[in-house]
Amino acid sequence: MSARPRTDAEIRALRHVSLAEWGELLRASKKILADSNQTRELMVIEEVLNRSRIARLLRNGYFDGDEPRDLLRDRPLLTPRTVDLAALRAKPEETLGGAFARHLERYELNLGLFDEPTPVLADHPDIGWVVQRNRQTHDLWHTLLGLGVLPHEEVLVHAFCWGHLGVPQSAFIVLFGAVKHMVLEARWRTLRLGLRAAYDAGHRAAPLWAVYWERHWDEPLAEVRRRLRVEPYASALD
Repeated sequence: MSARPRTDAEIRALRHVSLAEWGELLRASKKILADSNQTRELMVIEEVLNRSRIARLLRNGYFDGDEPRDLLRDRPLLTPRTVDLAALRAKPEETLGGAFARHLERYELNLGLFDEPTPVLADHPDIGWVVQRNRQTHDLWHTLLGLGVLPHEEVLVHAFCWGHLGVPQSAFIVLFGAVKHMVLEARWRTLRLGLRAAYDAGHRAAPLWAVYWERHWDEPLAEVRRRLRVEPYASALD
């Protein structure tokens, strides 16, 4: 079943954050400030903050086009059960699939980390699928941008995402992450130039959430970047 566009009234309702959710957001924020690797807490923040924005994207044509419509119809998952990682590793490193597999291997990333459904969005399966798909393809964005997984690089990826999609979760991560991993780590050049460059690059990019990545594994990474208007990002800015 494809994702269902939401009405304006439904989108406004999704903006409402209950007292219990505010409590969860506060608790999650405290944990993340203490430890940026608190994945579960980031997931809670993502589901609560992004749901209204995703509903609006579904309604306003972000997923228009043949490939995006196929994507919403099929709702593919990017997990070890659905992706042959050995086959991807066998592809040339110049291809999208080969580069992605090597990124996962280089940083010892687990493709099954986001295999579970979205509990906060259990009553909104269409929005929940977009959230889950975003989580599962996050490291593809790292691959496109040529960024690793150091904390300040994660902040840059979210600056790109904020410019691209305007999702509140990414704004949240950029705000707190820039303080913790740029100001307090004295990454002044990254703070001064990198955040704005990443935000502007995201604004220029073609709709990345609407890409059926599984259809493009064999394509040259450089061609995929060109088509999606994404340039590899210089992570060594300090």
